[in-house]
Amino acid sequence: MGNDQMIYIEKPNLDQPYLILGFEGWSNATEISSFALTHLIESTKARPFASVPYETFYQISSSRLVGVVKEGKLTELKFPGNHF
Repeated sequence: MGNDQMIYIEKPNLDQPYLILGFEGWSNATEISSFALTHLIESTKARPFASVPYETFYQISSSRLVGVVKEGKLTELKFPGNHF
């Protein structure tokens, strides 16, 4: 994947950055991974600066979409995403 496939909200000026990964889905047992990331994001007031479109990163046949059903009707499909 090349840099041209990233969608930047803003390009941060990084000095000795760290990358902390969290996974959702079956590997997110009892939502520990997503909870830890949510806590870090909220406590440090982190802001998203980039994402990778799901079409260029995920193999949709093996990644499940999540459907939101309200009052018996499918109202939304949530696609996987990668946010930085």
